[in-house]
Amino acid sequence: MKNKKLFAILTLVCFMFTLMPVAAFAAAPAVGVLEDGKLDQSITVTEGDVVDLFVDDAKCDDYLFAIVKDGVLYATTTGAYEFEKEGTYTVYAVCEADVASFVNDAAMTKAAKWTLIQEKDSFVDDVLTVKVKAAKDADYEIVLSGDVTGAKGEYKMNINANNGWTDGDGEAVATLYKNGEEVKGAELTFSTAGYVDLTFEDGKTTNRGGEVEFKATSERTGEYKVVVKYGTKAKATLTVTVQAESVANVAAENVPTAPVDVDQAVEDANIEFKFTDASGNAYDVDVDNVNVVKLTVAAKPANSDVEADDFTLIDDKDKEKGVYKVAGAFDEEGEYTFKVTLKNGKSATATVKALEMGDVVGIKYDVYNTPVTVAYGDVTQVKAVLAYDANGVTADVSNEAVFSATGKAIASFDSDVALLTVKDNDELIGEKITVMAVYGDFVATTTLTVVDKAATINYGEMNAEVGVNAKFVGSVVDGEGQNSSIKGQVVGTPKVIVLDKPENAVVAVSGEMDDKGRVVMNFLASEVGEYKVQTIVNYGVNNSYVTSIDTVTVGAGVGTYDDIVVMSIGANKIVVNSEVVTIDAAPIVENGRTFVPFRALAE
Repeated sequence: MKNKKLFAILTLVCFMFTLMPVAAFAAAPAVGVLEDGKLDQSITVTEGDVVDLFVDDAKCDDYLFAIVKDGVLYATTTGAYEFEKEGTYTVYAVCEADVASFVNDAAMTKAAKWTLIQEKDSFVDDVLTVKVKAAKDADYEIVLSGDVTGAKGEYKMNINANNGWTDGDGEAVATLYKNGEEVKGAELTFSTAGYVDLTFEDGKTTNRGGEVEFKATSERTGEYKVVVKYGTKAKATLTVTVQAESVANVAAENVPTAPVDVDQAVEDANIEFKFTDASGNAYDVDVDNVNVVKLTVAAKPANSDVEADDFTLIDDKDKEKGVYKVAGAFDEEGEYTFKVTLKNGKSATATVKALEMGDVVGIKYDVYNTPVTVAYGDVTQVKAVLAYDANGVTADVSNEAVFSATGKAIASFDSDVALLTVKDNDELIGEKITVMAVYGDFVATTTLTVVDKAATINYGEMNAEVGVNAKFVGSVVDGEGQNSSIKGQVVGTPKVIVLDKPENAVVAVSGEMDDKGRVVMNFLASEVGEYKVQTIVNYGVNNSYVTSIDTVTVGAGVGTYDDIVVMSIGANKIVVNSEVVTIDAAPIVENGRTFVPFRALAE
C-alpha cells in the first residue's frame, strides 16, 4: 500500500506594481482525495470558497467528484467546486468514464444519479469531508409574508377574535434568507407574548424554499407580539392585533334621574348605552343590524302608541367609543323603558320618566356634560344647559340659550357655540372663568378653574408577574400632582410604547380610557426584569397631549418578596435567588403538615 498523502496548493498572492492600483489574486485551494491510508481526510472552508479537487495515485485518467450532503447527492463536478452554503459535505471520487455521460443527463433524478455512482467499483477508497462555515459577513434576514404588512423585521397582522383566521385570514409565511438566498433546513424559533396561539403547517424547519408556514388565532381582543428568530442571526417581530368579532356586552351608560320633557326629542334626554367586546374594551357596533343589536320598548304608558321602530340608536359623537344614545319621540306622559338586546342574549335597560313640561322656573348647566376645570392654553365647550319646571322636569335648551363669559384668563369665546379658549400662560393657574347662559328670563352660570396643563400620567407602583396579564390605572395629573381630568376630551386611543426591555423578552401592551377619565394600561411580559414604557394620550380641540415614561418591574413575587427561596422536603440546602445555601435543618412533613425552619427564612 502506498502511504496516503494530503496535498494542498497554497494560495499564491501576486502583487503587480504598475501605475495602476495594486491588485491581489488568490488561487482556489486544491485538496486531494486519496485512495488509502489513515490520514485525516477533512478540511474546513468558508461559504463561497472554491475547492480544487483532485485524486492522488489515480486509478484512472479522469475522475468525477460526487458531493453528498445528508446522504443525498448534492452536486457533481470534474474539478473545482464552490461551496455556497454552510453544512457538512462528503466528497467521493469515481472514474469519470464510468458515470459522466449518465450523471450529466439532466433528465435523471439526483437519487438515480447517486445510485448509479454507488454501483461503480471504480470508487476511490477514501473520501473527503468538507465542513463549510458561514462567512463572517453573512447577512441573514427573516421576511414575513401572507396576511401581514410591514418590512425590515417589523410586521403587523389583524385577525378576528374567537374564530381567528377565516378563509386565509391570519396565515403567514416566515422565509429565511442568507445573502439574499433562501435557506433550507434551518430551525426557526417562535416566541409569543399575550393571548395569541400559533399552529404550524409542517413544523418550524424551513422547507426547500426557506419557508415556515404558520397561522395565528386568539380568543381575546388586544395587541400581542410574536417574535421569530434564527438563532442570534436574524429576527422578525409580528404585532398581532386581535379585533372583536362581535359585540359581547351592553350596559346603560347614562340614564336621566329627573323627569324629561315629553315634547323634546328623545336624543336630547341623553339616554345612553355602552357596548363592549369580550375583553371589556369599548366596541363600535352596527346598531342598524337587527341581527346583532335589537332596540325594543320594554315598557311604556298605557295610552302610548309608540313601537320599537319609532326609536333608533345613534352614535354619540361627543362621547367615547362604543357609546350610543336613544333617538326618537315620546307620545304620552309616563315611564318608558328601553331595552337593548344582543345576539348572544345579553341585554340592558334604561327607564326614564317623560312629563309635560310646565312653566320654566329656571335653567341650569348639565353637570354630566359640563367641565369644572380647564388648563391654560386649552379649548373647551361649555354649552350643556337644561331648563326645568316646578316638578323638576327638564328640557335641553342648549341651542336656544345665549352665552357669554368673563375672566382675565379668556383668550377668546365663541358665544354661538360656547367655545372657550384660555390664554396660554401658566401664571393664570387658579384664575376663575365664569360662563353665563341666558334663556328667556332665566340665567345660569358655571365656574371653571384654570389649572396646570396635564403634565403626566401617575400610575403609582407598577409590578407584574411573568406571563400574567397586568392592568395599571393611571391618573392624569398636572405639574403639582393634582388631578387634571381630561374626561370626554381624549382623541383616539392612548398609545403605549415599549422603550426598553430585558434581552430576549417579548411584551404585549395596549392602552384605553376608563369612564372616570383615567388611563388603563394592559401589560403582559415573558421575562423577569425591568421594562420601560411610554404612554401618550392626545386630547382637546387643539390636539394637546400628555405623556409619561414609567418602569414596570416583572418577576416572581414582585412587591411581596425581597427574595425568591426554593426548598425541598428532606434537603438542608435551599436556593435563594439562584444561589445554593446550606441551612441547619431540612423542611419536613409531619401529620400531613409541612414544617419549615423559620430561622433560615428570617436570615
